[in-house]
This record gives sequence, C-alpha cells and structure tokens, in this order.
Amino acid sequence: MTHQPIENTINSLLWFEDPGHGWLRVPLAHLDALNIKEKITPFSYKDGGYAYLEEDLDAYVYLKTLQDAGYTVPDIPTVHKSVRHLPHYVNPAYVTNRHGPTEWNPLGA
Repeated sequence: MTHQPIENTINSLLWFEDPGHGWLRVPLAHLDALNIKEKITPFSYKDGGYAYLEEDLDAYVYLKTLQDAGYTVPDIPTVHKSVRHLPHYVNPAYVTNRHGPTEWNPLGA
C-alpha cells in the first residue's frame, strides 16, 4: 500500500469533540511517517485509515512532532461528535501496571 506524503494529506485533519473530551483525527500514515506510532496511548482510538488522538497527550505529541519536522499546522475544523464507540488504538509499547503507565515517555526526553 502506497501512502501519500504528509503534505498531500495534512488538510484532512479534523478535531472531534463531545461535551467531555476531544480527539484529533489524523491519517495513520502520518504516525508512520513521523515515527510516532509507538508513542500513542490506548486512550486514543482507531478506525479505518485514521487515528483519533486524545487531546491531553497524543494530539500534542503529534502536533509537536509535525511542527518539529517543519510542517505548518493548518486550521483544523471541529466536528461535534464523539469517537468513544471506536476501537482503542492498540500499542504494545505502552506498558501499564495497576498504578498506570511505567517507563513511558512519548517525547523521548
């Protein structure tokens, strides 16, 4: 499967929100291209060719990495719709225990 470069799909970003939370919809190919797919938590969702990155951490990691790579973030339209019914993003690198995340630093610092 051939993926379009980020610059060809960056305008497909959408912000989804419900009364309690928000998620940034991004093409899964962007996570590969930016080498951050293993930095995404299971608090995000996935459907088809898109990840819905939760607003507290994952969306920030994506947007910071995108900007650090030299891309300009466009205005992102908002869709007032929950994505909580979608399957969670599965990331085997995200290790948890009963106290929460351990050894987890998605920004690599």
